[in-house]
Amino acid sequence: MSSTTEQIEWLHLTPVLGPIRGGVDRASGSINGVIISEVGHFKDGRGQFTIESLNRIVELGNSELGGLKCYWMHAGDNDDIDAFLGRLVNFRIEGQRVRADLHFDPTAMDEPIGGGKPRGVYLMNRVEADPSSLGMSPHLAYTRQDAPDNGPDVWIPVELRSVDVVREGAATHSFLQTQQMSRDEIKRLFIEFTKEGVTETMSTEPTREEFDALSASVTAMSEVLGNIAKGTEALSEAVLSMKGDAEEKKSKETRAEAIVAKCKMANCSDRADEFIANAELSVEDVTAKLFAEFCDGNQLATAGDDTDEKDETAKLAAEYDQHAKLHEKMGVKRDDYIKHRLNTPENVERSSDGTSCVIHWQSAN
Repeated sequence: MSSTTEQIEWLHLTPVLGPIRGGVDRASGSINGVIISEVGHFKDGRGQFTIESLNRIVELGNSELGGLKCYWMHAGDNDDIDAFLGRLVNFRIEGQRVRADLHFDPTAMDEPIGGGKPRGVYLMNRVEADPSSLGMSPHLAYTRQDAPDNGPDVWIPVELRSVDVVREGAATHSFLQTQQMSRDEIKRLFIEFTKEGVTETMSTEPTREEFDALSASVTAMSEVLGNIAKGTEALSEAVLSMKGDAEEKKSKETRAEAIVAKCKMANCSDRADEFIANAELSVEDVTAKLFAEFCDGNQLATAGDDTDEKDETAKLAAEYDQHAKLHEKMGVKRDDYIKHRLNTPENVERSSDGTSCVIHWQSAN
């Protein structure tokens, strides 16, 4: 028979910062991944939470517009007007626990009434130094249900009024997930090991010595896995860096080979190193420069000559044919060559000292 009697209680829990995400974030003024509740029996025997209980807590927590209130200790333990710390948001289930993110109110980062360190700053310092020294306590109303395992009654929350920071936790055993597991988790793991025949000397209810030994082993294993994860991340970064270096080297080699080929076509292989050393010059820049210099070295007749434009065109065509293979390798077509060798002002821009020129042209399609 299930009980529907509504009761209001404060349930002391312990905050746990997630092994992958979570912890103190001073830049945003928050502590992320704080544990609100977890599946299992309460240490004082008053009741227990099931996954149904946790789902209900998540639903209630996320229904609060702007987040659920969080205070510095419960009302009655501390009735200071400035006990308000902030809001809990992003309630979610991770494994067998409910987590949320505590975002401090700006007033919690100010000096409290009566002086002293801001409570938000103190709490972040305390969590970083020793997260096991603090707990979270939901202020909730709930109904009781008979336990399926003949244990204490199951609590099903019906109202979540706040979750407050307190000194001692009563319903969780973990303080920092990467360093410690709850006694219930250790016991389940211990029993599973016993089933697999790992040891025949341990009872299904581990002694304190056995519990501590297994907990230490799990802690060591977590540290090893953490180191492996860090090593893998560092290796990935090194591989990406090596890949980038290889691609840059390949690009430089390709550019150098192309410049050497262009200079060879223009019968000036001795200038390749000069062009390669100038990192600002692309292969296209080198091609244009060589073509401009070639044109500059083959000036047309001056305006005073008697040769008409038709004769000049024929002369330029013959000139192109004389070096046709070279021009073709350079990607210069006959019509383009004739056009730009006519040396019209819109095609050739010469430097003031007459030592160089830039030719503006587009290849024929």
